Amino acid sequence: MNVTTREPAEARFSIPEPGEPQIPALADPGRRLAARAIDIAAVAVLYPLAVSAGFLITDQLLPGAVKDTARVIAIVVAVTCPITYEAILLGTVGATIGKKLLRLRVLRRHDGLPAGWIAVTLRPMAFWVFVFLPFGLLNPLWCLWDKPHRQTLHDKIVRTVVVTLPKG
Repeated sequence: MNVTTREPAEARFSIPEPGEPQIPALADPGRRLAARAIDIAAVAVLYPLAVSAGFLITDQLLPGAVKDTARVIAIVVAVTCPITYEAILLGTVGATIGKKLLRLRVLRRHDGLPAGWIAVTLRPMAFWVFVFLPFGLLNPLWCLWDKPHRQTLHDKIVRTVVVTLPKG
């Protein structure tokens, strides 16, 4: 009988032995929650700026009929600001402001590579959908008890993990 043993999934994201490839360790849940708090604060600053700029531009620069269409566009931009903030930063720089400050990155769970554009767009969409559900506060806390990947629910949906980058 041939029994194949597999390493636990958590072993993929742990501190490697000397000579092994450098695969980042899974992020500490406290650091993840702190990064999310920083990102929510950043969005709290960006959101009113986006709304104000959108309405200022539409009210001052555009004629009547075009103004109504532009207002709708400004509202859509304002509503999607939190999603856009996270998707653009994760997709281009690899980290939001909070994650960058705390040396965290979002990677694909199955191979440890950077998450692609679809994942970094769907991930914040899922996060904000959960916010408005009755059990929504459980989503960011899910990483406190999730095994073996310390994933939140929005991580599970797009198959990502959050890792801590080494110092330096």
